[in-house]
Amino acid sequence: MNPLSYRISEEEKICYVTAHGRITLRSCIDLMEESVRDPKTKPGYRVLVDLRKMKYAPESYEISNLTTYVTAKKDYFTGKIALVTTGYRNGFIVDMFCFGATLGGMKVKRFSDMDEAGKWLDEPAVNSIIGAQNSSDC
Repeated sequence: MNPLSYRISEEEKICYVTAHGRITLRSCIDLMEESVRDPKTKPGYRVLVDLRKMKYAPESYEISNLTTYVTAKKDYFTGKIALVTTGYRNGFIVDMFCFGATLGGMKVKRFSDMDEAGKWLDEPAVNSIIGAQNSSDC
């Protein structure tokens, strides 16, 4: 069973992703492949990823590989991506991913609060660079 799950809200044009425990590079890629094949997935949909329960201790090459994979699929991930996490280690891991994904041309940001992440996702893209109080710009 994949420790990651997702659900797509066509009404909100958003994909909700949740981590349920120990995730791996393979589980991340498997989830993304599944979501890309989902007929509900549309370019421009926003993504809200809840990583607060994530347990992950990756090697640096894994984060680099995941970033490379995601930016190669950026045609599917054209909307903003908000990653919500807590804790120093998980925050550091997510920041490394955000940095690479932003360099790859994606609109991605880390938050420690679900409400702030949701507000940022709802902002027009022009205002998204301003950021939110409880976020970390990547």
